[in-house]
Amino acid sequence: MLGPPPQRAHLPLCTLMTTLAICLPQRTTAISSPTPTVTIAPTLELHWNISNLGDMLANPAAHDPRWLVELGVATASLEACGELCSGYLNQSAAPPLRLCRSFTRYAMAVTGGLEGPGGGSGPHGAVPAGACFGHLDPVWLPLSGVSASGAVVSDSGLVIRPCTSSFDCSYNGVCAAEGCECTPGWTGQRCQTLDLLPVDRKQYGFTPTDAVTGQNLSSWGGSILNHNGVWHMWAARMENYCGIGQWEQNSKIVHCTAANVLGPYTEVDEVAPVFAHEPCVTKDVRTGELMMVSVNYPVHGEYSNASVFNTSGICTCTANCTKSAVGSRQKCNMCKHPGEHPFLQIIRTAPGPDGPWTETLSSVMGNSDSNLACWINGSGAVNCNGRGGGIYAFSLDWHNFSSWVDFDHDPTTLFVSSRPDQEDPMLWQDVETGVWHSIQHNLQGPHMCEGQLCQVGAHQFSLDGRGWYSTGTAYTSRVEYTDGTSHLFDRRERPHVVFEENSTRPIALSTAVRPGGQDGDRTFTLVQGFRRATYP
Repeated sequence: MLGPPPQRAHLPLCTLMTTLAICLPQRTTAISSPTPTVTIAPTLELHWNISNLGDMLANPAAHDPRWLVELGVATASLEACGELCSGYLNQSAAPPLRLCRSFTRYAMAVTGGLEGPGGGSGPHGAVPAGACFGHLDPVWLPLSGVSASGAVVSDSGLVIRPCTSSFDCSYNGVCAAEGCECTPGWTGQRCQTLDLLPVDRKQYGFTPTDAVTGQNLSSWGGSILNHNGVWHMWAARMENYCGIGQWEQNSKIVHCTAANVLGPYTEVDEVAPVFAHEPCVTKDVRTGELMMVSVNYPVHGEYSNASVFNTSGICTCTANCTKSAVGSRQKCNMCKHPGEHPFLQIIRTAPGPDGPWTETLSSVMGNSDSNLACWINGSGAVNCNGRGGGIYAFSLDWHNFSSWVDFDHDPTTLFVSSRPDQEDPMLWQDVETGVWHSIQHNLQGPHMCEGQLCQVGAHQFSLDGRGWYSTGTAYTSRVEYTDGTSHLFDRRERPHVVFEENSTRPIALSTAVRPGGQDGDRTFTLVQGFRRATYP
């Protein structure tokens, strides 16, 4: 849980990769140079019982000095730590990383073995009480600074300065005299948060039910595109009334349609049988062709292996798995298939949303659950993001699968600032600016929330597709409804931003959600609209 509400204290204080550059479309909107110039004295925003170090709280001194610097060893107060951050300037660093943007102060000494915020634990370096660390990147993902045992470990704060460039606005807005002016779909001081509308329960996205019995089924996530006025979703759905607990045994990929982007969506056909999961679909706007990436281990077909995984490994659940009686919560039978099947990365292509789909086994990503997500840009190049962020695979011609290569891992140019613990990426390249963006499921702190308010969504951006900057909370586990109520979902994962047809103007967000409570292990795909968007 987060600490008390933020207390604002106003304290006046004295290489692009060549091949990737080629594949970027020409910019049609100018972007201001990300060179900070401080002209107004900054102020401090103090947050007690909060840590902005994330998983770095375990051993901040061992982290990359490009993103995190030690400002002081024994500061007397959080305000003193903030003054050190506000006064920091590194002229030798790249322009966006010369200033300190946020700070965290240890309220107690940490010598090892201490349970971390959110109940986690791990090895800690020796950090004295009063140690002060500053973030040079724009990340602000505040977590509890209180350990599981109740000890206050840290407090944090922000240095509030006027924006000086689009970098300060996360490239989701422009820097104006009054601060960041966010483009439609984004909000927040730095335009890092999705500007989401309350949800109408009549347009809930994809809430599958059995066509014969009417009993609940479970879906997980949904990649959505518009084609000729019809909205198409590709989602993972569990077989045999099972919930998300049986995803490794019972997940398959289905195709759904709706007249409105917000739903309701109706399942129309099956794209890939059990086991298939985590579909991400992208479109070549030049030809209309679609490409889907997903993890798979087919029961039948060219890539199957019945000795590892077969139909006997698929679970059979009861209706109570996804809809318990009022006042109880009966969980699913946790059946397991014999052995652990690999996760094959299969690329599917189709001339349009109705198929037919052609399968190709990817040779780049191996056989792990990498959460692969890909985007085809206007030149036909493909970039793929994976678990943890950053670009995993790249090709100048997405059609030529033999040309797909894993990026070199030169840490000077291929990085995700502050190395956040994240998964389930969805990436895209803004056609108006050429800037890359990614939305991820944030694993730092509580992320299977069980009724808590959790910062489950995070945003990143990149100027070249290789170096990624973490920004902040994109969305939380709370969803507001048009009737004035709200709900804290137990889980909210697998984000997909939805765009207007053949554009990168965002209009909605789809996420996999588990309501919890009497719904047991049932999950569905929630689609939530953006403010200031037009809904066809």
